[in-house]
Amino acid sequence: MKPESGQAQTKVVAQLYSSVWKYLPDRNQSEMSRLQNPAKVALRHKMKETLGAMSATARAEQSEIITRKIQELPFYKNCKRVSIYLSTEREVSTVELMKQMFAQNKQVFVPTYDRTTMRMVRLADMADYEGLPKTSWNIKQPDFGDDTREYCLATAGLDLIILPGVAFTRSGRRLGHGGGYYDRFLRDYFAKFPNQKEAKDGTAAGTKTYLVGVAFREQLLPEGQLPSDEHDFPLDLIVWPGDE
Repeated sequence: MKPESGQAQTKVVAQLYSSVWKYLPDRNQSEMSRLQNPAKVALRHKMKETLGAMSATARAEQSEIITRKIQELPFYKNCKRVSIYLSTEREVSTVELMKQMFAQNKQVFVPTYDRTTMRMVRLADMADYEGLPKTSWNIKQPDFGDDTREYCLATAGLDLIILPGVAFTRSGRRLGHGGGYYDRFLRDYFAKFPNQKEAKDGTAAGTKTYLVGVAFREQLLPEGQLPSDEHDFPLDLIVWPGDE
């Protein structure tokens, strides 16, 4: 018998995983996050090696292009309340984009985590960012217990959420890091702030929250090669440097 290709094996594993979940009673988001899709686990391991092989120069050059392209999005100018992740060394850098957002008088929200929950809280300015404490993983993060910061779910929602990820497809599918933080946050967020009909001129106008992923070229996969589960949130757009 001819052995199956890696892509075919991944597809079979994903199908088996979905079949198991179909017959598990009373499944919920918390259980899903604990039972990891083995196809996703394998892909995360592969992408970790791919991203680790990228040079700092390549990451910086691609991040610069992505920063410019985000600001050229037709709806970006009208987005006043924006969520952006605080990047690690191997992710698309968000530092320069965050500087631009503050210069454009946007309200900037960033994630803070505890063991099971992610909250989006507001930063005042770049000085506030620079003064953030670091976690044990050497990542800047606001204090989760700081009740003086504005929490977006308790106020007015967001116009734009920029998401990190391990891998993406051009159609908007995303593979996260496996903690399920964004999936749980988005579930709660859209329960409170559901999207309404988009304005005719394409502006956000407080009626739609855009979900935009950012990716290095190395993180884009062909359609059908990124395993997914029913609780995954599709994104509106993936911003990447292009093939140049």
